[in-house]
Amino acid sequence: MRSCSNTSDYQRFGWSRPPASRELVYLRRPLTPTPRLASRKVPTTHDRARFTVARFVVAGRPRPRIEDAVKIGELMQLAALAQFGWAKDEATGRLRPKAPPVISGRDAQSRPLRDGEHRHAFWLAEDADEDGEIDHVVVYAQEGFCSETRRKLDHLTKLWIESDKRIDDREGAAHLDSRQEWRLALEGFGKPDDFADASRLLQRSTTWESITPFLAAGHLKAGGYPAEIHRLASRRRLPAPTEIEPLRPQRVGSSEPSELDSRHVGVMVRGRLRRAVHFHRLRSRGREQQPDTIGTFLRLTFPSAIEGPLALGYACHFGLGVFRARR
Repeated sequence: MRSCSNTSDYQRFGWSRPPASRELVYLRRPLTPTPRLASRKVPTTHDRARFTVARFVVAGRPRPRIEDAVKIGELMQLAALAQFGWAKDEATGRLRPKAPPVISGRDAQSRPLRDGEHRHAFWLAEDADEDGEIDHVVVYAQEGFCSETRRKLDHLTKLWIESDKRIDDREGAAHLDSRQEWRLALEGFGKPDDFADASRLLQRSTTWESITPFLAAGHLKAGGYPAEIHRLASRRRLPAPTEIEPLRPQRVGSSEPSELDSRHVGVMVRGRLRRAVHFHRLRSRGREQQPDTIGTFLRLTFPSAIEGPLALGYACHFGLGVFRARR
């Protein structure tokens, strides 16, 4: 009979690696007859621009659901803020993050950034294999990450949330869970094109479809969601979509929406129709007001291909209003 162990089993007994294992160091001759020249130092501005994306793998049992994308986005930012630490404001006595604005989303006075182009980081949960569970997190910043920020992000190894609430698992069994924890592994840094083969969030396309509910960033104006999309696209300096339509899931093996689907807007998750009300749609900060409490799913068509990630509307920095390239 075979037995399987993982890292958590070793750590439970205080081991950092499997017992009886050892490291071997091999000595070989240089591959070139002359020493390699020292690499030219890249200016900080250029270095930062090369790394606008950090993609993480999420592992755990069970992994978080895509319906909880905004929760995972918030946890990712909190974990990153913890790497930089906090300082006490002498005037107010409150703690403020030491993290740079690209991570904290706040200025030197700890006020939320008012940036129409949203140049601070997006924390986007991703279900890359489309099984209904979050398996990756994409961290994106338009202006890129400096070497110090990359070093801090590289130290993110886990996410956790404390809970004393009743949890129903997928089999319907109820239990109490005081802690949920997931492991993180940095897949790499780069630009969206470097991850396009693995992530539909980071591809180039003319057509984009919602994977999490889009909520208006305030009160809906005349024209409803299409008008809101045009307003936000203009602020983000994106081309105006030529077509905006409700997203209706399709039957397997069919290119046309089913009769039932034509009456419901949503996405298919684990073989079931999931509408906006099935997703967690609010930030954890209770004092934040959000007039649009329902949201919708949309398909956007642009006149020319745009590069992802594409996230618009309320809480778009934390996983709501996320779109992926259409296949």
